[in-house]
Amino acid sequence: MKKRLLLALGFSGCLSAIQAQSLQSTDVEIINDHHLRKAHINQNKSASCGPDSVWYAISKATGLSTIAINNATSAQAAAQYFDCPQPITVSGGSFYAFKVNTTGGISMNVSLAIYLAGADSLPTGSPLASTSVAVDTAFGGGSLSVLIKHGNFTPVTVSQPYCMVVTNASATSMSMVMSSYADGDGGGEWLGSAQLGATWLHGYELTIGGSSFDADVLIEPFVTYDLTAGFDMDAGCIPANGSGTWTNTSSPIMSNRMYNQAAFIGMEELSYSWDYGDGSALGNTIDGSYTYSGPGPWMVTLTDTLYGWTTTCVDAYSMTTGDQVDADFTFASNGLSVDFTDVSVGPNIQSYAWDFGDGNTDGNMNPSHTYAAPGTYTACLIASSACNADTICVPVSVIVTGISEQLNERLTVYPNPTEGDVTLELNNIEARATINLFDISGRVVYTEGVFVGKNFKKTLDLNVVPGSYILQLITEEGIATRKLEVR
Repeated sequence: MKKRLLLALGFSGCLSAIQAQSLQSTDVEIINDHHLRKAHINQNKSASCGPDSVWYAISKATGLSTIAINNATSAQAAAQYFDCPQPITVSGGSFYAFKVNTTGGISMNVSLAIYLAGADSLPTGSPLASTSVAVDTAFGGGSLSVLIKHGNFTPVTVSQPYCMVVTNASATSMSMVMSSYADGDGGGEWLGSAQLGATWLHGYELTIGGSSFDADVLIEPFVTYDLTAGFDMDAGCIPANGSGTWTNTSSPIMSNRMYNQAAFIGMEELSYSWDYGDGSALGNTIDGSYTYSGPGPWMVTLTDTLYGWTTTCVDAYSMTTGDQVDADFTFASNGLSVDFTDVSVGPNIQSYAWDFGDGNTDGNMNPSHTYAAPGTYTACLIASSACNADTICVPVSVIVTGISEQLNERLTVYPNPTEGDVTLELNNIEARATINLFDISGRVVYTEGVFVGKNFKKTLDLNVVPGSYILQLITEEGIATRKLEVR
């Protein structure tokens, strides 16, 4: 981009008190070869972002212009305002300038400083930090790559808008690059300002060659800041085949046009990638919204990508939704009394519904129940979260003597686990018996009547699906049970 600009810096009528500093014109050609500077990509999966050089002003520019900076005939300082959506650490900056002649030597020193911005967006108070920067007569045909100057100062963290200021406190003139005021490159934001005498003036209070100073001062602060991805789930959980929405709570700098190129071009949503945890395509929206097919749980992940001007930073946040519940329990009997203990698995189980198989129920987590008569009952537990529920049913045998305990001790079942065939051995008892096999829902999947002799041995060919089962041997003298795993 090339532009020849004749500059005449003027002031509106309200500036009569400072018109002793007469206006100057500068006839130079500035070439924007800014694109030759290569961005450093730092995708570090870290909450710390930077350092970055904020190229906001140059990225807005359609053309380039210059103004004279000195304390005798023109503005002695120029400033550019910057937003501060969250704490930002500034450690210096770059600007574009050259010494206009060799009077007093080929080099001069100017000040680069950071000030807090007042309510009127102008610099206020004393500088928070500053440094001296040498500006020489090197012009390089007006190329920005030659005119760029860098300055570093002790890092300072700000939590409110700030201004970067270049000051030339001498009468020796320096020419400093701005965006094109003739083309209104400031876009009506009035972020650039100038100091004449002791007074800071907005761009709309200044005229240059008959045009308002609607331009940006090409100062590029060096910044670092924290980046934290985050979101809130708008519902407590999402049931199977349900819909969910998530509100983005990521660092506010993600939404700021001065620091995130995606926000600068009006496409902030490109900075967010939603993974809803079910293998579906990623979504690029600011807030999340999705309808699932099937049950959870799902791990929802938001990945933030902040496209800085020279550095790209990434952070991610995940949350599980659609809590999975696996109901389970154990029990211990003493005669007709049985103590039930919940061993269900699930992060947010909220309620329990017990059915003891004899018409009685209970809502406690670990209940006790006394049956009216001996026998085998199918006890069921429903464990529920706000999202899901699961049910398990198990046969529970209750007796009134200790014979079953002796029977349990004498009964041998092998192999366990088994791939289908299982052998039962029992000695020193003669009685009619029934063999039952229950699945985890309490349903009988195998039953057979047998006679148990003194040296009883029986091999069963179980044609059942793999899983957990309860094997039960009922005799006139008691009941024995084993948990059986079929593979």
